[in-house]
Amino acid sequence: MNPDRFLTHYEKIADAPDAIPRFRSFVLDLATRGKLVEQEPKDEPASELLKRSAAKKAQIAKIGKNKRSKSKQIDGFNTLCQLPKSWKWTTVGDLFLYDAGVKRQPKNLDQTLWLLELEDIEKGSGRLLVRITVSERESKSTKSEFRAGDILYGKLRPYLNKVLVADHPGYSTTEIVALRPFLRLCPQYCALALRRPDLVRVQRCRD
Repeated sequence: MNPDRFLTHYEKIADAPDAIPRFRSFVLDLATRGKLVEQEPKDEPASELLKRSAAKKAQIAKIGKNKRSKSKQIDGFNTLCQLPKSWKWTTVGDLFLYDAGVKRQPKNLDQTLWLLELEDIEKGSGRLLVRITVSERESKSTKSEFRAGDILYGKLRPYLNKVLVADHPGYSTTEIVALRPFLRLCPQYCALALRRPDLVRVQRCRD
């Protein structure tokens, strides 16, 4: 459905029991395909950003801080939708340091910091349901330390769509990976892109 058709039938759609979730999903889908607003011709093309990201990635790898990328080929994604001319499909590993969090043993955790578990994130929306500190939650397993601004991605059953942006530093279960951009990006938009409906469907099919 395109925006014009959606607005034409808005009153009928608004009466549906799941109208609000469907509307949010529709707007998100438009935004992450470059269809929500007109594209600015003078904006830098994605190809240039990817060149800078590749250079930064190589620099990090040279000093031994880059981990092996776990991203996969994206040939199949090119058929998901048509992108604006200045946009380009890429992989998570081309833009982010995957699983960037340093691993910490329970005895080495700062008791005052946030300790995030998968159950604390609402599926689909990525909303944080509760914030619990290390001192308030018993932990016997290795945790992954993250920074404010990291995108926290639930890799266990990814179709549950548990993705959020860390607003404070803390630790998480290792079933949540920290994605840290090589360049300065808008983490909130990146998190929305990772929650887009078609990518979630692809993950569901893979599982």
